[in-house]
Amino acid sequence: MPISIPQRHLTIEGKRLDLDAQQYDELVQLSGKPAKQYLDELIRSPEWRSMTDVDGVEAVKNAMADFRDPGRAALLERPRKLALRPRPRCADDGRAPR
Repeated sequence: MPISIPQRHLTIEGKRLDLDAQQYDELVQLSGKPAKQYLDELIRSPEWRSMTDVDGVEAVKNAMADFRDPGRAALLERPRKLALRPRPRCADDGRAPR
């Protein structure tokens, strides 16, 4: 199972919030630094050494998910306002670009 990086958008109350480069970098920092500290400790633990490969992958995946939500919350609490912006529409078929 691959571990995904945070999306370049958040969904808040059903509305998409696209992140600019600075906001995305902040999200990665707010989520990634604490996750790395935790995972560094986990990997040095006897618990880690006793895990199967499958259990280890699952532990890392769960840790990343656990730290992602607080990172999102911390980003949203920043003084700079994050504006909910509608996604631009393509002229030819009306779908939002990816």
